[in-house]
Parts: sequence; C-alpha cells; structure tokens
Amino acid sequence: MLSHARFAALLILLCSFASAHGQPCEPQWIAGDGLPGTNGIVLAASLWDPDGAGPTTAKIVIGGNFTSVGGIAASNIAMRDTVTGQWSGVGSGTNSTVLSLAVLPTGELVAGGAFTTAGGISALKIARWNGMTWSPFGAGMSHSVRALMVTPSGQLIAGGDFITAGGVSAQHVARWTGSSWQAMGLGFNGTVHTFTSLPGGDIVAGGAFSFSGSTRVSSVARWNGSSWLLMGNGLGGIVYDLQMLPDGVLVAGGDFARAGPLVLLFIAQWNGAAWSAIGSGMDSIVFSLATTSSGELIAGGGFTIADGASVSHIARRSNGAWVPLGAGVNHNVHGLVLLPDGDLFAAGQFHLAGGNAAHTVATYSFGTPLPFIVQQPAATSVCPKGQAVFNVEVSGVGPLTYQWQLQSAPDIWRTLTKDPIAIACSGDGVAFAMQSESSEVSIRIHGCAGVQNWPIRCIVTNDCGSVTSESAMLTVCPADFNCDTNINSADFFDFMTAFFNTDTAADFNADDSINSQDFFDFLAAFFIDC
Repeated sequence: MLSHARFAALLILLCSFASAHGQPCEPQWIAGDGLPGTNGIVLAASLWDPDGAGPTTAKIVIGGNFTSVGGIAASNIAMRDTVTGQWSGVGSGTNSTVLSLAVLPTGELVAGGAFTTAGGISALKIARWNGMTWSPFGAGMSHSVRALMVTPSGQLIAGGDFITAGGVSAQHVARWTGSSWQAMGLGFNGTVHTFTSLPGGDIVAGGAFSFSGSTRVSSVARWNGSSWLLMGNGLGGIVYDLQMLPDGVLVAGGDFARAGPLVLLFIAQWNGAAWSAIGSGMDSIVFSLATTSSGELIAGGGFTIADGASVSHIARRSNGAWVPLGAGVNHNVHGLVLLPDGDLFAAGQFHLAGGNAAHTVATYSFGTPLPFIVQQPAATSVCPKGQAVFNVEVSGVGPLTYQWQLQSAPDIWRTLTKDPIAIACSGDGVAFAMQSESSEVSIRIHGCAGVQNWPIRCIVTNDCGSVTSESAMLTVCPADFNCDTNINSADFFDFMTAFFNTDTAADFNADDSINSQDFFDFLAAFFIDC
C-alpha cells in the first residue's frame, strides 16, 4: 500500500507527465504543472536543446534563488524535460543566485548571476555547462551578470553590475572573443538588464543607465559595432526586457513612464525611428516579454492592470488590446518561454496560476484549435467506369482523422468506405471509396444511368472536435464513353461500335436492353457535353 508521501509524489509525477504530453482543448493554466515547483524565486528562464535537431529533447532551464524544484535538490539552476515533464539539477548547480541564461552555438548552456562557484569550481559570476561539467569563462566578472545574449554572429555578450570582465575594464557590458573578455566601447554608467538584436544585426541593450561615456543613451542603446547610440529620446527609467516582434518592431518593458515628453507606461515599442505607446500601458513594472507562435506579444511582471483591464501579472496583446491569460498569477512574473508545442512557460515569485497552486513555475496552454481546412476539395468529373480523386489540405494539431461523405438525398450524407453502399439512382447504383480515411480519396460510382451529380465532403477531426469541408460536386459524365476525360468524336464512334456489336457497354440507360433508346440517350448526353 502506498504511503501518503509516495502517493503525493506519484500524483505530482502523473500531473507533470500529463501536462507535458497532452494539450487541453480550451486555453487554460495547466493544473498541477507548477507542483511542487521551487522553494524560492525564479529570475530567469530559457529553452535549451543541447543537440539542436538531434534526438535529445529540449529542456526548459530556470535560474534563480532556490535549493529544490520538482521535489529534487537543485542549487539555483535546474532543467525540465519538455517531453516527460521531469525536473533535474544542472550538475551541482551554483553557490548563489542565477540571474541570466543563454545557449552557445556549440549547444553549451551559459549561466550568469551573483555566484562565485559552479559545479564546485571557481566561476566568477558566469559559467558554462556542456551537459556533463561546469567550466568558467576566463577570470569572470567583478559583479553580477544580469543579461546574456548570443549575437547573430554567434558571439556571447554579457551585461550586468560588473565594471571589470576577465580583469580588464568593462563598464557593465562585455563580449567574449572565444578566449578572453573585451569591453564594448565605453560601456554604460549603470546596470545592463537585457539585450536583443535588430533585424540588421545591431545589438540593443536595456537597463538602468543614462550615459555611455559622454553620450546620453537613457536606459536603451544601440551598438553600431564601435559605440553605443541613443535610440530616439530613450526611455526614462529602467528597461528590464527587450523583445523583437515578427514585423521588426522592438518592444521594451520595464519601470519607466516616458520617452522624452511622450507618456509610455511601463511598455513601449520602437519602429526604427521613434518610441510609441502600446495601448495605455500597465499600472506597474514589466519584467519579461515573449511572443507566441502566432506572433502575439506576451508581457509578464508586477502589473495587474493593462489598458484598464484586469490581467493579474501577465497579459497577451491580441487584436490591438491587452487581454488576460485566464486568471493570471498572483505575483511577479520574471521569465517567459515559448515551448516547442506552442504552450507558454512562466516563472517568477507567484504561488497561484489560474487559481491553482503553482510554486513559481507554471504552464499556460493556448488550447488545441480545431483543424483548419487550407485547401477545400475541388469539383471533378469522371466517366461511369472511372474513379474520382478528391483532396483536402488541412492544418492543425494531430492526430487527424478523415471521413469522406456523399450526399445521397437532401440533408442525407452517407459515409464512404471500401464497402459499396446503395445509392438511389436510375439503376442499381452503388458508391464506394478507396483510402476513405485519408486526406486523398478515390471514389467510384457504379450502376447508375445518365448524368449524375453527387456532392462530396470531408469531415476532419482531432481530439478537440471536427470541421467539415465545403462540398464539391462529383459529376459522372456518361458521354465520355472512352474515359479519356474529353468528349469528342472518338466517344461517338466508340459508342456506335459498341452499339452495333450489341456490347453491354452500349446499354446507356441501364435497362438491360440495347436499343434505339440507348442511342438517343447517348446523343442527348453527347450534345450537352456530359
């Protein structure tokens, strides 16, 4: 018999496994996903796939100030398998807070923070994990590393509280050459909290600074390869996160209220020339930004109001307005990660997500949409002995099932299979289909006389429901006597040959007799091209 403790552990594992493997139909916070969570605070989150397109599954990596996660020991850094949902430590972790994460082109994981050891070895504020062991980056930094980014060219850059990197002067920002740290221009006069890159490759830094040397930059600045430049009027306050949108617009979130004279409450967008508001903004700090698979912006932080609406620390920008993600969470969100299946992973200081217990980590599912028909089936015409091929092109979350149907009478649809079904026509008609459970089907109509029109449709189903295609007409055209898809003199002469030879194929009206009525019926069909 299971003890209470073992039963609870098993229940947690099952909830975690279910959330990792199945998506709900409706948008929701996944109950049980944040249990037992961490025993501290999560300040950074990232997706790490050690071997890229290889067989190893992607991991969610979190960093912060904690000693356990998912019921196991983990010192300030941990990872979760996106398939099994199981948590594990990253070696023996670090001896103090992890504040930032990045992934090198080699697949190595980089952590920055306030620590001085990683895996039990000296690593001043920054270290890398190769999947087996931790190692330092040179002599490290003098103070905390709060921001990490790998540039489009593959170079690692770091930002934070430090004023030296690898023993050389580097005012709050530095780059790793592969063997040593280098300053990036004159750096800044205050902390760097975040980086991103513009479509052209320029680096943008955000933080709590106002100058780079003697150049005013006001919380956000662009690196042109040799110096840091002001972006518009800058942002008057602290920038905690930067996010590029698919359309090339840059979004900044943080603790600020203005760009020059323009009021921008805690969030703003840059179009390449100027800053502007995103709605009416938030009522408090934005700590983290992300985008969904469809390109919608997600913001997380200390706010509870966005555009005047209640959003409880996390919100999505949809159709020009901020909307909540369910009931949200009950405290600060510091990290957001879009998962491979399209779900959103959130981390921070909260203990409730969607009204359910969730200790600093939680997953929000945007739901499983119904299948979407990209290409409708098209009308087609065949001869009486031919087979009609119909296709439907569908996008959506699988597994998908297909059910092809024929309309045998008004409002009556019959499902087609490989077994013939009787249909009402002038004759002993039957219809059947090959590959009727796939996106492409071959349909045959036998035993019906004259021109026939049969509406065909497909019902496509996934775990969350069904969608029905538009109907497409299947026309059986008996005047195409030789089945070459063209109606011309060859059909006429072929019919006449069969007629004079009293071939059963000349029984055009299917009355079991070959006579002049077959001839006249064929002519009528021939002259109307069907």
